[in-house]
Amino acid sequence: MFQLVLGHTTGTTVIKGVHVMNDLAQLIVGGVPQHKGDLMARVIREDVGREEDHSDASLRSTPGLGEVYARAVPLTLSPRERSRLRRALGAVFNHDGGVYKPSSGMASGLATHRALLGEEGFRRFQLGALLFRLLGEPGRARLNTLLTTADDPVSRLLTPLLYDAPLSPRVAPEAAEPPSPFDLAVGRRLTALLAHPLSKPALLRALLLGATLLITLRALGVGCPDGRPAALATVTLDEGGAVPLRAAAAQSFKRGLIRLDERLARALATHPALIRAWGRPAASGDERVPLGQELKTLDEAAPVMLRAARTHRWVGERDVYWPEEFLAALGRKAGCIQPRTDRAGWGKRLALTGDLIEVLLLMYTEPDGPPVPWRTLWEQIAAELGLVIGVNAHRDAELLDAAGVAHVSQDALEENGEAALELAVRRGLARRLPDSDAEAGGSLT
Repeated sequence: MFQLVLGHTTGTTVIKGVHVMNDLAQLIVGGVPQHKGDLMARVIREDVGREEDHSDASLRSTPGLGEVYARAVPLTLSPRERSRLRRALGAVFNHDGGVYKPSSGMASGLATHRALLGEEGFRRFQLGALLFRLLGEPGRARLNTLLTTADDPVSRLLTPLLYDAPLSPRVAPEAAEPPSPFDLAVGRRLTALLAHPLSKPALLRALLLGATLLITLRALGVGCPDGRPAALATVTLDEGGAVPLRAAAAQSFKRGLIRLDERLARALATHPALIRAWGRPAASGDERVPLGQELKTLDEAAPVMLRAARTHRWVGERDVYWPEEFLAALGRKAGCIQPRTDRAGWGKRLALTGDLIEVLLLMYTEPDGPPVPWRTLWEQIAAELGLVIGVNAHRDAELLDAAGVAHVSQDALEENGEAALELAVRRGLARRLPDSDAEAGGSLT
């Protein structure tokens, strides 16, 4: 049901951006290298104890990989120099700890070249396949070009270890439903992001941050017309500072989850498995959710069953990972979901860091185009993505009120929008104009 509604499954709370990017890259280049990334995984794991043997001698004697390793770490180097080189390669290639034990689902957030891709143990959640479909042909072509050239600093550094083995083919599954207007906007904006002349590692990181934010917005909007949410995001200038819109943003996030549940209930009511089971007598010892005699149809029963499932204690292999748990696991690492833990009891909310604001501006400005008025840019973001931050406080308050987030302070909205502008100005992505307006993109020299 989650797959049908969201386009991906949610069965984990340990997913990282590294898994998403590796999954997407495999689909972009057409498959998984048959070496499964084992050479790089072994090169950077020299000191792991007796469980694994990744010594210099062992690597040199490994069929197929030994020749590549010998080219990259020649015997003309002293043993100490070889160890230092391997540690340096690990610092670059595995800075985020995303490379796993060889042959156990290796992944890398620095997959700047197809030869650096590894086997991906998290592709069963199909986030990479979702992004592949959302990108569209122009975006996929641009990303394929990035992943098949070695002109970036990371790929050049690792050139002696680029082991471009044959691919085990991978094909993205077809979407269960046609793309929504929101989905089409996502494809355009991610493609626009990839058109900017950034270094490859910076561009891939920007793509990951933008994709994480858009996946979160998509989940909050699947129950809305055109798949577009009405989502309020907080912006703070200083870590640990006050968050004036925290309660309103948490309420906005919750409204999106309520609409998601409504959409899930509609899917549940038409699910073939439930239709087959409806009215069937319970077997002895069978666990059944009590629905009440007054519920006569599946349309009536589905929302009650969904609420009961949310409070049911699932155990073992029957455990259920709800969408907000999955989204929080991914979004908190990118900074687009705050707070970082649920212990304070404030509730989850959307948030924009300086990096995420930069990514959004790259999505909505052209590399060599004219600057865009600040307010116009955020009105376009709201119209296409349903994301508001208070740049137009009166209009944003009306949008939120219509979505069920009432009585949001316009003063707090204005303060939030001003914080976003200040972050953009600090990064050289926007500038204030003499008439108290501002603009983003273009030449800001």
